[in-house]
Amino acid sequence: SIIRLNHDVKSIASGELSRKIEVHGEGEIGELSQALSQLSHHIKDNMDELKIYGERTKDINAKINKQVVALSGVLQIGNLISAKTELKDVFETVVSRLGQVTGSSCSFILLKEDSKFEIAAHFGLKDSFFLAAGSPSGEFIFNSFISSGRAVIIDEKDRMREKENLLKLLEAKVAIVEPIFAHGEPRGLLGIARTEGEHYSQDD
Repeated sequence: SIIRLNHDVKSIASGELSRKIEVHGEGEIGELSQALSQLSHHIKDNMDELKIYGERTKDINAKINKQVVALSGVLQIGNLISAKTELKDVFETVVSRLGQVTGSSCSFILLKEDSKFEIAAHFGLKDSFFLAAGSPSGEFIFNSFISSGRAVIIDEKDRMREKENLLKLLEAKVAIVEPIFAHGEPRGLLGIARTEGEHYSQDD
């Protein structure tokens, strides 16, 4: 009926796009009901597409912002090196920027001198990590990642003992560590970790 059709149209106009218009009868009222039903269906499809597009745009903007921050960090570090800034200050800037860009809970640079490890710079590290840095067990863990020669992503699902132990030292759920090389020789480790939140991706 016209009354029922009017009620359905008002419901759709108020935002209830999933509402279906019941098509009853033939003639002009039936055709009008069918046309309005198709129109509401198309509007709903368009709204869904706009929602998906909005989410994708949000992700793209977040990635662009992340890359801008990363680039500004690289430029800042380059300026510090050009200005012959103390290496410790450069390292501190590196770990600070790493934490900012990747949304990490902690970041660190470990340097190896005569088989011993020293924390050259850090952000948010726990006391357990400081204690391990100078211990034989800590040296064994760190050396295992240096010998890999590549970046390693670690999460709680990993069952390799060295990976589990590193997460315990960092009191973290996920981490990335990458060897630092100088003149082709391994000189230390660069690392970031998160105590909560999403896992790291290859983009990080």
